[in-house]
Amino acid sequence: MRSQTKASFSTIILTGLSGSGKTVALNAFEDSGFFCVDNLPSQLITTFV
Repeated sequence: MRSQTKASFSTIILTGLSGSGKTVALNAFEDSGFFCVDNLPSQLITTFV
């Protein structure tokens, strides 16, 4: 009998003003293996997660 484990994941929401380095940070997360979405409307966050 195999034991089943639930997959775990992290959700990180990156915000900031124009010119604050969001794109640089987003690229760093992507380089680290994270799946990233840029400019996701706030109404879709719960659906996406």
